[in-house]
Amino acid sequence: MAYFKRILILPVGSYEYHGKHLPATMDAIIATRVTVSLAERVRPTFDGIVIELPVLNYGLSLEHIGLPSTAYVFHTTYYTFVSELLDSIASDGDLLVVINGHGGNINTLSAIEADFNYRHQRSKMFFPQVYSNLVKQMSDQFFGEFDAHAGSVEASLLAFYQGHPPSEYNVELPKTVRGTFRFLRTVEMSPHAIIKQLPTVIADPARGERLHNAIADDAAESVIRLASELGDFLTE
Repeated sequence: MAYFKRILILPVGSYEYHGKHLPATMDAIIATRVTVSLAERVRPTFDGIVIELPVLNYGLSLEHIGLPSTAYVFHTTYYTFVSELLDSIASDGDLLVVINGHGGNINTLSAIEADFNYRHQRSKMFFPQVYSNLVKQMSDQFFGEFDAHAGSVEASLLAFYQGHPPSEYNVELPKTVRGTFRFLRTVEMSPHAIIKQLPTVIADPARGERLHNAIADDAAESVIRLASELGDFLTE
């Protein structure tokens, strides 16, 4: 880890409809809060500077075309913008960590990670998965599923972030087929934009807090381990 002088953390999300109970900025809220907690966990073990960058509120939300409160850019635009943004802030000895709250961004961010690291010998980008297998297992234990969009996971995280009391509400279940998001828009499956398998959304701040801490702990462990291992390699 001694090689890296700075860790810069960029939260990225989206602006898209999350039903009537959750804000359109839900993914950006998650990314921002995880960034803050990740920075807190990394600072005690890192001798350099940890910088929290402003959140990128827009992303790849084409699957939500036709729904209100939704904005998006295309893959090529997003790829170019984020790549150029990272290039502009990267200096030798930097580890750039992107915390992503929106599933639709994943494929493009993975491509950006690979391409950035091949272009840059003395600075690196890392894109950890926010919803690790552990977090998905916890969600299954807490709610009976890991719901894909605007369900109990996000509702409980928001309840924790905003200090709401526990609540529940029923929703109309979407129509789904294998590989649904590869072929259909959200509005074609659910006009309410809630993608889940069980009819009740649980908004529980206590479970949201445990999920948030698991996300932040996983991310911090991954960043610290990577910075140490990669830093040793780069100084050889």
